[in-house]
Amino acid sequence: MSTSAIPTLENNKNAPYSVAAIKFRLLGFEYTQLKRAGNIAIYRQSKKGLPDGYEVVCIQKHEAFSAFGKDFPAGESYPRSQQWGSDGWTYRTLGDAEAKFKELSRLGSHRVRNHPQLAL
Repeated sequence: MSTSAIPTLENNKNAPYSVAAIKFRLLGFEYTQLKRAGNIAIYRQSKKGLPDGYEVVCIQKHEAFSAFGKDFPAGESYPRSQQWGSDGWTYRTLGDAEAKFKELSRLGSHRVRNHPQLAL
């Protein structure tokens, strides 16, 4: 399998990782990445008829794997629902999301290196 079409993370010299989606849909909501620094990102969560929400997430990484007869490349992903509160937070205002983003950004690579699922 050629990896030339897969965007990769510049800081990983050993394996290509597909980069987390900038925009995606899930359960009727649309998520749009507003800001990212390292593995910390803010996404706007929107759905017609509802006020926007904002999610601050620690982008997860996974190695390549096979499941259901299909190969999946190494990549980045949104935290799972079980990780909410430790790797993902939901806010009603962009200001609150920005404050959490700044807090996590200050922790920087120390948090990433010591977090088993975010290790580089």
